[in-house]
Amino acid sequence: MRRKVIQHFANMFPQRFIDLPEGYDLALLARAKRGVPSFNLLEGTASIDGVPEPLLRTASSYREWLHKEAAAHGVELEGIRSASMEVRFEVDAVEVEESFGHVSHSARFRFECASELRTDEKSYTCESSCERQWGYGWYWEQLFGVPARGI
Repeated sequence: MRRKVIQHFANMFPQRFIDLPEGYDLALLARAKRGVPSFNLLEGTASIDGVPEPLLRTASSYREWLHKEAAAHGVELEGIRSASMEVRFEVDAVEVEESFGHVSHSARFRFECASELRTDEKSYTCESSCERQWGYGWYWEQLFGVPARGI
């Protein structure tokens, strides 16, 4: 197993999440306000606080990224026993503004991310956190219809 490459994979999952999260996921997290999404990055599945949430896109897009990067670096995915990430989050400072008939949503998101990739030999981990203001209005409309004011 190529240890430095696998550690790089573990490092990239939280970094990607805090640098540019999926817009649909931001809308879902904004609706939930706080919780702990868990992502199985080998299977491409996700849950929030233990409840499956198939609309979260991070798990499937990171699964695709992992497959592509593993192939590019000659890492056999069969040697990786698990690949997961948990994100503790809290949403506040929600802003809903209307201008010329368009409603925009934004909020402050706090993320604490922890990823882990396990092989038979070792566990590779990474933790990272951030706080950022993100807009998610278009994704909210796609998921939930016309944006509700004040959410």
